[in-house]
Amino acid sequence: MTSTPASPILETKRLLLRLPQEQDIDAWAAFMADPEASRFVGGVQSRATAWRGMASVVGCWVLRGCGF
Repeated sequence: MTSTPASPILETKRLLLRLPQEQDIDAWAAFMADPEASRFVGGVQSRATAWRGMASVVGCWVLRGCGF
């Protein structure tokens, strides 16, 4: 995976930080459906709401060059 100014990638031996990708939605939706896991990031969300949130994170980086 390559990095562009709108989508930085930070990688260490144990961690990869990158923009969400479409194939990440199952894991993200499961995370957002779990009350304990999602309690500090907005609480439980439906799959549709989780998708919208994930897409807005990507869109913020593309439009503004920064974000979550």
